[in-house]
Amino acid sequence: MSYMSDSELTVACLNGSLQLRKEADVVDAINSPNFRKGCFETMLAADRMLPLIDLHLNRLQKSADYLNFVIPTNCTKEKILRTIETLYDIYTGEESRFRARLTIFPQSDGSSGWLLYMDPIILPSKHYKLKLSPHLREFEPIEALKCKRSARDHYLAAYYDAVDDGFDDALMLTIDGCVSETTIANIFWINGSEVFTPSSKCYPLIGLGQEVLRSVIANTEITIKEGEYSITDVINADLVFIVNAVRGPVPIQKIDGTEKSIKHPIFQKMFDQYWSSVMKLI
Repeated sequence: MSYMSDSELTVACLNGSLQLRKEADVVDAINSPNFRKGCFETMLAADRMLPLIDLHLNRLQKSADYLNFVIPTNCTKEKILRTIETLYDIYTGEESRFRARLTIFPQSDGSSGWLLYMDPIILPSKHYKLKLSPHLREFEPIEALKCKRSARDHYLAAYYDAVDDGFDDALMLTIDGCVSETTIANIFWINGSEVFTPSSKCYPLIGLGQEVLRSVIANTEITIKEGEYSITDVINADLVFIVNAVRGPVPIQKIDGTEKSIKHPIFQKMFDQYWSSVMKLI
């Protein structure tokens, strides 16, 4: 299965060297079995910066430790930021925000490789729609939930199944029927004055977007209740939203055939505080 995405930006940084993404070295790296054994971070690139880079690199190190390989010595914060600057200079569009993807992977000679590229953030023309996916989240140990591994077949199957049916993303349940996450984000919902999200017992990836969200509301009256919740809890909520480190909090307009409100004062407060905090880091 190829993990090469379509992109107007055709340059990537492979092991510290800029190459066209269609060149054999890059394509072979992405499609190699070793690439699937790696881990990655998807980061917001805004105004030529990666505002959450320290959080991403910290998790990347923990992921590499969990998978038992090392991050290459030339894959430094300074090199990554210089590469992002170069990619901004190469890209000729009007976009100022991109999704940057950094993958670390073991190589056949026992060393580790790295690949960095970025794509424009393409937002849907309307608000997000989620399809309730038949693809279920199976048990994973808590340490695995802190690691974004390159082998993501169950996520990809759920995502493309949803997109083929006209949705933007898929909402995944556990084998026990509890709400878990979407293929690219953590999910939250608001009922009255309370905010809810699945607990680690439901195997959601512990995303950095939700980590930032929790930190910015830590000193407010807003609290988040974690638990094992059913799809009915989500469907009946006043507002549902997803959050990841690239797009931030995004309200959900529809889940399967159920229309949802995209306005709520608590969501607006969280949204404003989230982006105020992130933009201060640029």
